[in-house]
Amino acid sequence: MRPALPGVTARRLLVATVAFAPAAVRLMGGEGEVADGAVLYLRIGSLGLPFALIALSGQGFLRGVSDLRTPLLIVVVANAANVVLNVVFIYVFDWGLAGSAWGTVVAQAGMGAVSVANGDAHAALHLLEEAAHRVHVEARRVERRHEQRSFRHFHPGEDGDAAGEHAFEGLVAFRRRPRANDLAVLGDAELGPDAVPAGRGSGLSHVCPYV
Repeated sequence: MRPALPGVTARRLLVATVAFAPAAVRLMGGEGEVADGAVLYLRIGSLGLPFALIALSGQGFLRGVSDLRTPLLIVVVANAANVVLNVVFIYVFDWGLAGSAWGTVVAQAGMGAVSVANGDAHAALHLLEEAAHRVHVEARRVERRHEQRSFRHFHPGEDGDAAGEHAFEGLVAFRRRPRANDLAVLGDAELGPDAVPAGRGSGLSHVCPYV
């Protein structure tokens, strides 16, 4: 899963924030130097909006696949990185209020990138699981067709009637039983007291000579 950059929404949010930042600050009662600083912070911080949207999309995907731990880790690490970047940009680089805004933007960008990477990994794993399941289903289908052809070869007169179908199902169940070497590995305690060891002496060898 790759959360596509929400281009239209991100551009509209960026344009709206940059354009209406002064009006929004005045509406909230900001004046003078405080208003100038608030407008500067809003305009720089708006650059992180696309990354924040990507992060939200990626976290929603991860929660949708029942991965609740990874989104929490991403948020915690991103906030910790934001604190460190604010300290570096404000006090080391002496960027002031702009440094605080840039620290938030960088943290949001990292959070978005990690969310996309984790989403891609989960999507790739899901695709592999689906492919493996399809291969397994197809292999079982081929095996069943082979068993049906073999049964009809040895019992042509029973093909298609109820007794023949019943015998075929019994043959399939018998052939999928635990083998003698499996019994030796698993042990009587794991298989249970009703386990029947494999062999022609079990009474089902008359169903098909090749079992």
